[in-house]
This record gives sequence, C-alpha cells and structure tokens, in this order.
Amino acid sequence: MQQQPISLKIGTNMFTEQMKWTVWFIGISFLVHIIQICANLLGTRSDNNEVTDYFLASHIAGNIYMLVIGIIAAYAFLPFFVQNGLTRRDVFKGSLLAAIGLSIVIPIITLILSLLVGWIVDLFNLPVTITDMPVFDKEDTSGNLIEAIVFSILDAPTGVHENLSLALLLNTLNLFFFYIVGYFITTGFYRFNVMIGLGYILISISLISIRSMFWGTNTMDIVYDWLPIGTFQLSSSAFIVASIVLSLIIIWLIRLTTKKMAIKL
Repeated sequence: MQQQPISLKIGTNMFTEQMKWTVWFIGISFLVHIIQICANLLGTRSDNNEVTDYFLASHIAGNIYMLVIGIIAAYAFLPFFVQNGLTRRDVFKGSLLAAIGLSIVIPIITLILSLLVGWIVDLFNLPVTITDMPVFDKEDTSGNLIEAIVFSILDAPTGVHENLSLALLLNTLNLFFFYIVGYFITTGFYRFNVMIGLGYILISISLISIRSMFWGTNTMDIVYDWLPIGTFQLSSSAFIVASIVLSLIIIWLIRLTTKKMAIKL
C-alpha cells in the first residue's frame, strides 16, 4: 500500500484545524444574517426590509477572515511542523493544499445557506427583500490609504450577476488570494526584522491594488493616482488568468522566503 505523501497529511491536518475555526466564522456570520432578517420582520430596522444576500455578505467577511487565518497559519503551523522534523518544502505544500481546500469549501457552504434562506423567504412569502451587497466607491475612502485598502478587500469581485459557476470560482480565487497574502506578510516578519516586514506589507498592498485595478474597482484611486494608468476592467476570463498569475507570484515569494528560514525555538 502506497504511503500518503507527508505534504498531504500536513494539508489535511491544517485544513481540519482551520475548518474548526471556519465553522465558528460561518456560524456567527449566518446568525447575524438571521438576526437581521428577524429584526426586519419585527419592524426594528428602517431599511425597507432589505437584507444583503448571505452569499454576498459572507463573501465580504470571508476575504478578511482568510487574510487573518493566513497570517495565523504562517505564524503557528509553519514553526510547529518544522520543529517536529518536517521539511519546509512539505509544510509549504501542505499549507497551499489547506488554503485551496478552505477556499473551495467556504463558498459552497455559504451558497447552500444563502439558497436555503431564499427558499424559506419565498415559501412563507416573508416581507423581506434579499439584495445585492453594497457597491463601494472612492468617496468611501475619504482619501485615506488604510480605508482604501480595506474597501478594496471588501469590494473584491463576485461575478454573481453573470452566473453562479463564475461567482463560486471568483469567490474561491478571492479567498485563496487573501489567505496567501496573509501568509506572505507573516513570513516576512518572521524571517526578517520589522522594517523588512513592513516592506512585505507594501508588496502585498501593491498586489492587492493591481488585482483591484484589473477588476475595475476604483476604491484604490489614491494608489492609482501615482501610476501612469488608471482603473480599467478586464473580462471575467482575463481577470481569472490575471488573478491566478498574481497568486502564483505570491506563492513563489513565499517559497523564496521560507526556503531557508530559521525557526525560532
């Protein structure tokens, strides 16, 4: 019987552990969604009984969530596995497998819950209107770089207006992208000093800005103003290719950073 690759075992362990966190994330975000619906039914909200579709709402929160657990994963799992005798290469591969697994599973679960809510609302003819997520604009950032970065993460592409398969694919790419961005930032701080770590953050902001520019998001105009080109929007297929290329660049940078990284005892 062929032995299971070490990297696959690492990926499975990381995926299982992070899914425990994800259950809490989905559970809490879905509970908030239900509370919003109940508040509308009880007339305690003055927003014309409108509630953002759960799949889209979780899409917004999910990008931030994946960024955070990417940061945690690099700081917690990488040193742990290497200290226990596993190679950096296997841990690197396992981390990517776990990230891919989470990025695929989360959109599927949130979509199922979203469809379930919509079915119940229609079945009982509840006076609730399920709406698209809000559209963010450069005016929302007030010229503040931090706000621009946050809104560019929240305003990541969904493709929900085109078709469901595209929406799932884009959501998966978004989650994976922000996971590895978080992972990348942590590896910079872990291997080098704070100043170089800040450089990793600047690289991450640049890649997030480029990705947002490819989709046509104008919340990062404060950054685009320094470039000789403005915002433009690629077709969905071209954006998918560009997003994958940017993700591969980050993965390559992570591998370069972690290849000979000293593990702190």
